[in-house]
Amino acid sequence: MKVALIVSRRDSNGVKRAREITKVIKSLGHQVDDSILKRTLKEETEAIEQTFRKHMRSIKNADVIIAESSQYSAGLGFLVATALNERKQVLCLQFDDPKYKGSVTLQGADSKLLTYLKYSDKDLKNTISGYLNDAKDKLDTKFILIISPEIDKYLKWAADERRLHKAQVVREAIEAMMKKDKEYKEYLKSV
Repeated sequence: MKVALIVSRRDSNGVKRAREITKVIKSLGHQVDDSILKRTLKEETEAIEQTFRKHMRSIKNADVIIAESSQYSAGLGFLVATALNERKQVLCLQFDDPKYKGSVTLQGADSKLLTYLKYSDKDLKNTISGYLNDAKDKLDTKFILIISPEIDKYLKWAADERRLHKAQVVREAIEAMMKKDKEYKEYLKSV
């Protein structure tokens, strides 16, 4: 699985913990884009547009996002929101220490894509391993669908009217059918 790592660069303790998170992810056999840790804050500030593009590319290319969010920042929140908007699974980790309050907004967010967990040095590996195992079952699957011109016309209209991608219109229609399908609910009980 491809993991993108996000951390507030202004939190030196968070950066140190993010390096440990990187080691754990790699030890579990996953790829991690930890490019955010490879440049100094000064270098990133001097190349603002390049840094922004790098973050966006990292999020787009990842299967899941892990954010060390003990010290919350607006930039971190923006990247988490961007990842959620891209329909990525996001894990926000907060170091379990009373001096870290984390983001009330992130902790209270109601999204099936966002998980907010506290961790310690002792349980970091188990926390990440458990999350990544669960996330595997939640990853979106790419699906190619050949449709009639009539359906395409409807999807274009619905996408324009609802300001969604055509794929989102299809996804929402299928999710609505799933909620109503009694046979499918019975099937889920047996699995």
